[in-house]
Amino acid sequence: MIVAFIFLSPPRWFRDQPRVPNVAEITSPTVHPGESAFYMEPELVSTIPDEKRLVEISKILTARTRRKLTMTRIDPIYNSEQDVIGYMAYAKP
Repeated sequence: MIVAFIFLSPPRWFRDQPRVPNVAEITSPTVHPGESAFYMEPELVSTIPDEKRLVEISKILTARTRRKLTMTRIDPIYNSEQDVIGYMAYAKP
């Protein structure tokens, strides 16, 4: 009976999810020359009101990169269910 339970029980009963290793809140992929892009975790951006996002994220990135950055735009990244899974922030020096 134990063996049957192990092999016949559906994974959703145990909320079996793939494990994602911890990543940094902010990462910087390569983009066009003269422009920087930063991937930001949704928890970091969602706490900032929409009208203040460019200014506040510019301050956060300037502090973390130790160089003056001017944010040009912030784009949400959606998964297949249209949930926000992150943000791409674009900046110019």
